[in-house]
Amino acid sequence: MKRKKKHFLSRFTKSGFIFKVCGLFIRAFVALLFWTLRLEIRGLKALKEATKKNDRPPLIIAFWHNQLLLVAPLLNRMIHENSFTVLISNSRDGELPAAFAETYPQAEVLRVGHKGRVQALKESIKILLEKRILVITPDGPRGPCYMVKPGVIFSASKSRAVVFAMKWQATKCLHLNTWDKFCIPLPFSKVVVTISEPLQFTEDTPIEEAQEKLKSELGSS
Repeated sequence: MKRKKKHFLSRFTKSGFIFKVCGLFIRAFVALLFWTLRLEIRGLKALKEATKKNDRPPLIIAFWHNQLLLVAPLLNRMIHENSFTVLISNSRDGELPAAFAETYPQAEVLRVGHKGRVQALKESIKILLEKRILVITPDGPRGPCYMVKPGVIFSASKSRAVVFAMKWQATKCLHLNTWDKFCIPLPFSKVVVTISEPLQFTEDTPIEEAQEKLKSELGSS
């Protein structure tokens, strides 16, 4: 009897239905939380100008993995007229973030496997060359935390994309016991969002130099 019950729960989970429901619950929670926050957004002008250009270049918006919770609602507020593609791990760890992101009409989710890095790079470059906005966590999906991996630099240089580093800090924040110390701002706290000036990396830019530059713009919290 226990085996049948376990088998049923396994099939129910794999169906994706439970994750869609959880995604809707997370969306409702985040919407309510977001409504209580006092936002201050810095550097938005350059990003909005870049997204409104008729001949706009490929765009990458980069942020640390532990700041994922607020990214979709922030983009929904700041550049709501634009669609964007989010890179999320094609693993069980990525099911909830993917389900949450898909509750936003302008968000498209691209699932990438841990062992499919070459394919992920190809897909990223393809998205960028189609002039879509790519949203990516340089230290994801499993860290180390605050370490810019070379993939985002490679994609940016190959596609000649403009990169915007985005970060937010809350006056009161809960950090979960995860590898990235995932951040959840507490209700009614002030959140300062900072968007960098546009960054560009050419194929001649040393990879370590580009990684340090992006890391510097993203900060360490």
